[in-house]
Amino acid sequence: MTDPFERITKSKQRERRRLAALPFAEKLRLLEELRDREAAIIADREHSSDAALPDRVLLLREPRVRYDAGGGRNDRNSTRI
Repeated sequence: MTDPFERITKSKQRERRRLAALPFAEKLRLLEELRDREAAIIADREHSSDAALPDRVLLLREPRVRYDAGGGRNDRNSTRI
């Protein structure tokens, strides 16, 4: 590989390892940020005159919940009867 591609590949590998090492709650926070950013981009495109989006774009969002990475009482299985 050429030098720029090697740097890009190494950078991607570092970022993937960093993201994999994050706690689950942090990964969910990042996912919510990405979803918010996507919603903002779609909303901006809808207001532009050259938008080629469907008539209705629906982004579903679950209610914000504080996730407990420790698996304590906030574990989803702890509410089973």
